[in-house]
Amino acid sequence: MDKNTQTANALVNGQVLKMTDIARLFLELIEKSEVGHITDSHQLIAHCRRVIQLGIEAKKKEEHTVSFLEAYEETLRLKSNRSKFTLRDIRYYIRKLMREIPELADKPIRMISINDCRMMLEKVFEALPQRKKARAILSGIFNVAKRRQWCDHNPISQIEIPVIIEQEIVPLNLQQAQRLIKTATYRRYRHCLAAVGLMLFAGIRPEELKRLNWSHIDLEEREISIPPTHSKTGGGRQIIIYEPLYHLLIKEVPKNLNTPICPKQWARLWSSLRRRAGFKKWQKDVLRHTFASFHVKTFKNLALLQVLMGHRDSRLLRTRYVNLKGISSRDAQQFWKILP
Repeated sequence: MDKNTQTANALVNGQVLKMTDIARLFLELIEKSEVGHITDSHQLIAHCRRVIQLGIEAKKKEEHTVSFLEAYEETLRLKSNRSKFTLRDIRYYIRKLMREIPELADKPIRMISINDCRMMLEKVFEALPQRKKARAILSGIFNVAKRRQWCDHNPISQIEIPVIIEQEIVPLNLQQAQRLIKTATYRRYRHCLAAVGLMLFAGIRPEELKRLNWSHIDLEEREISIPPTHSKTGGGRQIIIYEPLYHLLIKEVPKNLNTPICPKQWARLWSSLRRRAGFKKWQKDVLRHTFASFHVKTFKNLALLQVLMGHRDSRLLRTRYVNLKGISSRDAQQFWKILP
């Protein structure tokens, strides 16, 4: 006699469950599956078998999952070919989440709900830009888990992307740009001059600047190469070295071209330089915005500027970067003649 037959006999004989218990379970199964009025016994049994089968499949699916930590580690493995800066961001945000919410690491990823995700983001990341970044990173982890069938859907996709109201960034005027370059020539800040020039006259992002060394600058071709691994967007680009930047860089070239553009203690020196130049407040990326605005005013070539800035299209330039308020044609011409 096989095990199933033994179990069936035990049920019928009341050794495991009484007939009243079996009847209650049967009725509960029918009621909760919201079946209509069925009088035919064969149809009723077929319906119950179908519900039981679906329940078994759901239980198996529920058990086929991994912890959030394992899903995160698999995501890192799959993205191992991405830039070290991308991987650094993923590690930073997820480790912060698991540090603030210790139970998250061991929680089955299939059991993490939309409300869980919303709570995590709001609790751990108060600043909207960080919350937006964390949302994107979490979404990537859930997408990996979904492809591995460790969960059925991506709960992050149901959470609204934080709306960040960008403040207007006013570019430096001609006098401010001249003052900044002049301050960078002082003995204390001289090693910062090339870095300041690259942000002001080439529009290089501060984070990209930290990754560059002098080998990325070709003064003979008058070109700066931003490799894909050093770019914020993951795409490489070539930037023209305009006249003021050329004259600035030619005097600063070190013997060893593998020397980083940013000197040691760059963050402290750059902050001190700005204060010395008279800037009490400083908007992030203002030099990149200054470059874009003076470039458009002088050359009137949005397509070229888009390539130099590393943007996929010109929409961001038109809506965010280019601010010509207060920039005269005369000042724009003088901007490209600033010399240390």
